[in-house]
Amino acid sequence: MLWTLVAVFAMAAFANIMRYAQKLEANMIWAGTVCYLAAGSFCTCMWALNDGAGMGWREAVFGGVSGATILAGYVLFSASIRLAGVGVAQVFERLSMVVAVAISIILWKNLPGPAAVLGLLVAIVSIALLTKATPGAQSSAPRRKVPTLVALLVVTGIGSAVLEAYRRTAPANGMMPFLICQYAVIGTGALCGGAWQAVWPRKKEILCGIVLGLVNVLFYYSCLRCLGSGRAGTVVFPTIAAGAILTSASAGAVLWGERYRLRTLIGMGLAVIALLLINFK
Repeated sequence: MLWTLVAVFAMAAFANIMRYAQKLEANMIWAGTVCYLAAGSFCTCMWALNDGAGMGWREAVFGGVSGATILAGYVLFSASIRLAGVGVAQVFERLSMVVAVAISIILWKNLPGPAAVLGLLVAIVSIALLTKATPGAQSSAPRRKVPTLVALLVVTGIGSAVLEAYRRTAPANGMMPFLICQYAVIGTGALCGGAWQAVWPRKKEILCGIVLGLVNVLFYYSCLRCLGSGRAGTVVFPTIAAGAILTSASAGAVLWGERYRLRTLIGMGLAVIALLLINFK
């Protein structure tokens, strides 16, 4: 329970720190570069201070694939916050677990019960309402909003499935090596993106990036601890997602003055209900 709460608040904090960096007009590619390099450095130090074992092909392969999906998700999430606001962006990122559950059904035959099937249907209705109802928080290109949100949902769902696949084959001491490989791929990709822009990071990108990196490590470590406790991903991800939606939507309204239409609020509520139904045993 403790690690579930930590994951919820870390997820909400990450989204709102990104929103704060955007308010500062920080270069989000460089902020992401610093974020993931800082996260990788922290994990490497923690790994070295312990036994320094557990690094193998599983960590390299699964960590690398996970890193690629997270890098793409970071870019899409940043764009989604600009286009639709923190609350709605978080809803779509969390509803991505519908994709993860679908992959789990296909690969591991984790067939959902009647409540979970109903939850998946409710999630589809929620997505339909939110794609029609969300006014862009900073949007000058509303036509890009729906494709960006849907892409975020799919990419993040694939990343969650990769995490579940690793958990099923991983040794007990493999968490830190997995995160090191994951952050190495993300940091390298983001660094290439920053270098391609031909601009140097400023103080605000560095500071925001470091904080984002520490929060990100806390989130993924919490997720792995939850999965390592024996609970299936079909339980862990919906629980964290439902809490993060409520927390992020509330923070978006209080901190950034985001205002939601009735249809948007209904869509958010249905998203929480869908996640709880999918989680129902």
